[in-house]
Amino acid sequence: MTTVAGSGVLPADDPLSAGVCLATSAGREALAAADLVIAAGTELAETHHWTDSLPIVAPLIRIDLDLAELTDREAEVALQSDATLAFQALCDALPEGVSDLDEASSPAAAVRRLVRDAQRGLAPDRVALLDALRGGLPRDAILATDMTKLAYTACSVFPSYAARRFLHPSGYGTLGFALSAAIGAAIACPDRAVVAIIGDGGLQFTLPELACAAELGRALVVLVYDNNGNGMIRDGMERANIPAIGVDPSGPNLALVARAFDAIYLEAADPASLASAIGKAVQHPGLSLVRFRDA
Repeated sequence: MTTVAGSGVLPADDPLSAGVCLATSAGREALAAADLVIAAGTELAETHHWTDSLPIVAPLIRIDLDLAELTDREAEVALQSDATLAFQALCDALPEGVSDLDEASSPAAAVRRLVRDAQRGLAPDRVALLDALRGGLPRDAILATDMTKLAYTACSVFPSYAARRFLHPSGYGTLGFALSAAIGAAIACPDRAVVAIIGDGGLQFTLPELACAAELGRALVVLVYDNNGNGMIRDGMERANIPAIGVDPSGPNLALVARAFDAIYLEAADPASLASAIGKAVQHPGLSLVRFRDA
């Protein structure tokens, strides 16, 4: 199991990968049923699981370079170490004859499937869009996400196949993060496809950074999930019977914005057209804006 920030530490299709599941019922049930829990390089923070506390009843081993992190929660063993070195030592100590698990027999893979099925039940349209996005991207693509509904679903269902391929502002929840993070990724990894998922409201927090993205002269895809405002905040206010104030910003004409920055502009209305648009955008050598209008 990984946190959102740890997405891809194990490839999403590895039989031992349960994926990002600490905030899901399937993940917490599996954690509660464990015989042993090893927590490496993690604070076990509330923003990893969004509950009062994780249901860890088994013996807990914590591994971390930061001594302060090791002492903030009681554990049977607290080991100050680089996680790679610690896990290598644990693997070396495994008895002979330990067999590998395949996809069909792995409890971790079963958790991953349960999480995906639950998300498909909650947000089938968004899961379909993310499947289309994943299908249009190379395996080593980098995805930077913002605080928007499509990104929240992506946190648990978008497959990452290596570390540092999924960038999300966990904890701080920063609106506008995705565009700046994607620009940084495009600079650091010019040989990889880079996509930012950002809402129409979130984009307006860092809209001028499109100038920086255009000046780079490198491939960068900005997927704007347009739900006509700060939709997640608006929904929460309505559920709490709070007047929805300041959550319906009127966004700019994105086609004209793209034209102003000499970017290509594409629109998508369903998963199939999104896959087509993403396929075209990742082949473009400069900035691309892709708008998906959420009905």
